[in-house]
Amino acid sequence: MRITHIIAVAGTLAANSSLWAQSESADSPWFISDETLMDASITDGRQSDHTGDVVDLVVDTGTGRILYAIVDTNEILGTRDRTVAIPYAALRWEPAAEQFRIQATTDQLSALPDCDPDDIDALSDPSWRKTVEGVFGDLADDSAPEALRGDQYTERFATANPTSFGGTISDIRQDATSSPEGAFCSVVLDPGDGNGERTVLLSPAGFLTKHSALPHSGDRITVTAVKASPDDDSTFVARSMELNGDELELRDERGVPAWSRHGTHTSLALASKIDDGKLTSRPQDKEFGGVDMVAYDVRSGTAAFAVISRGGVLGVGDTRYPVPWTAMDCESDQTFSIDMPIARLEKAPELSESGVGELNEGGLARRVWEYYGLEAQRFGNADGIRRGDPKPERGH
Repeated sequence: MRITHIIAVAGTLAANSSLWAQSESADSPWFISDETLMDASITDGRQSDHTGDVVDLVVDTGTGRILYAIVDTNEILGTRDRTVAIPYAALRWEPAAEQFRIQATTDQLSALPDCDPDDIDALSDPSWRKTVEGVFGDLADDSAPEALRGDQYTERFATANPTSFGGTISDIRQDATSSPEGAFCSVVLDPGDGNGERTVLLSPAGFLTKHSALPHSGDRITVTAVKASPDDDSTFVARSMELNGDELELRDERGVPAWSRHGTHTSLALASKIDDGKLTSRPQDKEFGGVDMVAYDVRSGTAAFAVISRGGVLGVGDTRYPVPWTAMDCESDQTFSIDMPIARLEKAPELSESGVGELNEGGLARRVWEYYGLEAQRFGNADGIRRGDPKPERGH
């Protein structure tokens, strides 16, 4: 592929970026099931002779973010019929028509490499991503798996040497740093080395709560950490912590957050396979139910709830529980676990026959998060620009 062609294609998309801002509808649904998204068509917004069909979604199991829609192009925009992976950030949901709109040219779609749904790990290959980035620019970069991207502090672990120190916690602070698991928790301690107090950034409070590691004033803590910035001797970012004798890894050696990896499984997965998964109660090592579907925030493409089906026969007479994605650990694309006994899971809020749309009404979503001891999940756009929480709306 010629470099000049790639630059021209990316420039075309950038020139059309204002159209995306105009397309956002205040009446857009909030939570939508993956079943609805995988049954949607894709239009270019300018012609109706051909529409592409979404056949599956590629999900980063660490964060629950939809990275790509796998699409049968069906000769949309005059292209030949192919199966390609389109960055979710390049799509916009049109609620009235229950379809996606893509602002792209024939050259852009033709430049995309073919995608084999049976080999989605190839989507993490640097050469494949370089080609997609040449077509979609920053939109493709936003579709990088979290395990490859880290957060704003990850690069510090590549340039700074970690140091270990400890002390008694004198203060607990929570700020509004963006995270699906809520406010970021920091502690203030004096290591007693004569250099005064230090503030140590740990992790989202929800991650610490899930691992029974939420600190309190007066607790003894030891951390391995790096400076948050080269010239700041008072603020550190922790890689690991030992609280009252219990150790917890917060980041790996590269500085990638453990809460973005959601347990031991960090690979990409198809949404259709996740829907065949199982949820296990970790305290009892016993299956609680099967994943019926996943409810996504359609604007950001982030998983909010796994709908767990329990009881019944072939989906008849079952009870469906919306379980927060951030309350679960993903151990494979079809294996999830949660630190809650089955007796308590059975008393959790349920979905009625109205389905996922009920999560957009009557404060049910907030009640679910509260039941699982979590703050309300925060969502941004697929392109990384955060919006305020939308008012409860009807969904699908």
